[in-house]
Amino acid sequence: MTRVDMGVGAALTAVAVVLGMDRGDTFEIPATTLVWFTLLVSGPLIAVRFHRDLRF
Repeated sequence: MTRVDMGVGAALTAVAVVLGMDRGDTFEIPATTLVWFTLLVSGPLIAVRFHRDLRF
């Protein structure tokens, strides 16, 4: 288990303790937003990195 996994688990546990079982989308929406933001930022950075490696 990585640090990220433990952090996500801790955040979900905290939300569940505060809101109980009726938490709805309180955790899902921020988690999904964070994942998409990470993909949007890292995608172009990875493309630039590998594009430089392909030049002759």
